[in-house]
Amino acid sequence: MLSSSVGSISHVTLVLVSYNEVEAMPIVCAEIAEAIVELGGLGIAVDVILVDDNSPDGTAQVAEREAGLWSFDLTIDTGVRSGVGAAFLRGILRAETNTACDLIVTLDADGQHDARVIPELIRAFVETSADLVIGSRWTPGGVAVGLSRYRTLASKAANRFFAASTGCTCRDATTSFRAFRPGLVDLQELKSLGLDGYTFFSSFVALAHFDGATISETPIKFRPRIAGESKLTPAEGLRFSLNAARLRSYAPMWTSASTLRAVTDPNEADDIPPEIVEGKALAVNFNTWMVDLSDVKPGERVLEVGAGVGALTPLLASRCAEVLALEPNEMLFPELSATCIDVENASCQQGTIEALPADGRFDRILYVNVLEHIAFEVDELKAAGSLLGFDGRLVVLGPASPPLYSELDLRSGHYRRHTTATLTATLHNAGFEVEEIGYFDHASYVPYLLIYRLLHRTVVDESAVKLFDSVLVPLSRRLAAGMKAVPGKNVFAVARLGGR
Repeated sequence: MLSSSVGSISHVTLVLVSYNEVEAMPIVCAEIAEAIVELGGLGIAVDVILVDDNSPDGTAQVAEREAGLWSFDLTIDTGVRSGVGAAFLRGILRAETNTACDLIVTLDADGQHDARVIPELIRAFVETSADLVIGSRWTPGGVAVGLSRYRTLASKAANRFFAASTGCTCRDATTSFRAFRPGLVDLQELKSLGLDGYTFFSSFVALAHFDGATISETPIKFRPRIAGESKLTPAEGLRFSLNAARLRSYAPMWTSASTLRAVTDPNEADDIPPEIVEGKALAVNFNTWMVDLSDVKPGERVLEVGAGVGALTPLLASRCAEVLALEPNEMLFPELSATCIDVENASCQQGTIEALPADGRFDRILYVNVLEHIAFEVDELKAAGSLLGFDGRLVVLGPASPPLYSELDLRSGHYRRHTTATLTATLHNAGFEVEEIGYFDHASYVPYLLIYRLLHRTVVDESAVKLFDSVLVPLSRRLAAGMKAVPGKNVFAVARLGGR
């Protein structure tokens, strides 16, 4: 039985996902009701979210009937069929909008997880003080009744492969039965990975692990399905293996992002290494290329966010009506100010975008090698949207390809390297529609991988900048045509606010 010592937990949200589980739903709802009664005796309120993945068999209607019969709070979220991972993500996102929710518990809706042991899962969460507790089939004491020998071996092998790929030692990262606090992981980060299938569960665990979360397991009895057929296919196994390899390549980036969040005040500017600032100023050809990609037009009013020392500002000003160069770093701002004095249609201001009035006065807002320094990029871009005119454009250019993330990125204060998919998702989450997106700087990919990722070099010297700017940049520009979909060292996007 659950001890009455439940810490600060007063409200639990259960999240289930269903697709054609009409026969299982009466039993699952009855077991949920039993768990709710036990938790209610301890002063814990419970609500239930069922994300029905557009079941044609009437699962949602039966669930609604059973919830009424057992008198528990049920919210049904229906939509087009999107896959189990995307459906769980939608349910967790919805649960996190409830400010009363202290703990989220996820489980299958097919009866393989016994909802009556939810109180025991919560007990393990409280007693271990873990950030994430998994109801595990493969930890000592756990069993999987009725699971075929093949499925047992496949599941254990998959979990061992996951552990080897990520360094996370939990034995059952592939099950959905788990308890965690709201906000444990960046759900938008997971969403941007496009995890619509069963790979969602292991990716959730990996991101929590890389973010420094403590993960515990408690044994459960995993039961045969009440009815119907498993949605797990051999194709899902292949996707799992490919995704585990991707998680391994993302590990340095996600771990470093956690480190940066722990030691950096998000309201303070990054202390960027001086040789990197100087190197950016020396890269004349690369700077010209970035201004070309920004597609600044005559007559436009341009906001350059994070202008640094002003390496791009005169180039931008030569192509538009006026530029406001914004820079929060007090060490860089004096040089930026000196640069702007000599440019008639350029002005500068020290601070962040929040200091500007939301008056829609800009035709184009540029983030050039800036967004990667910002911990909460969606919030930043939402603020930028309020500064854009009706037909304005947002332009983002920055580091790409997570497998390239190196100690140099960490030293530079980079939270991330985007892919076109993750940048598209970020822009969408901030309310933008992408008009153009693609990779660039392909010739620099392999040299960067070798020098900074594999050889762990953390300093950019002047000779390296000159070689990059005089040889690799011209070569990359010649390769650019038809290569936008091929991963490069950098990525760019042009977007406008949705609905305009």
